[in-house]
Order: sequence, then structure tokens, then C-alpha cells
Amino acid sequence: MADATPLWDTSVYGPVRSRRLGTSLGINLLPPGSKLCSFNCPYCHCGFNTPKAGGARWPSPDEIAHSLSRALARAPAPPD
Repeated sequence: MADATPLWDTSVYGPVRSRRLGTSLGINLLPPGSKLCSFNCPYCHCGFNTPKAGGARWPSPDEIAHSLSRALARAPAPPD
């Protein structure tokens, strides 16, 4: 993935700043180390599709909720 944006190591990343939307957190529902999607959009923040990493699995809703709770707890200010 030399030409693509690297994948995030966590399910929740940010804060992401936008002039239009303010400050927000991003949620990455992809398995760590793999980008599996039915599309391969050239403008995707996660880069192009990659071969599935060994042992890759989709994060559960509980894992996403836990990551989001941790990110909100350590944020210096709440997102917009």
C-alpha cells in the first residue's frame, strides 16, 4: 500500500477537524490490517483494497462501542 493512506490501528480515530462540520471522531469498521470493501474508490481515506490479512475479522458492535467510549473519555473537548 505504498500509494495509499495507511489503515488506522484502532476502530475510532481523530479528532478530525472540518470547517463545515467542526470536530468529529472517525469510526473505522474495517478489520485491522485489511481493507475489505465491495468498492475500491480512489478517494477513500483507507486507501485501496488489500489482500485479507491472516486472522482478520470484522470488529463487533461491542468492540466499536468500547473504543468510542474510550476515545470520548480521553478527548480534551467533546466533538461537535
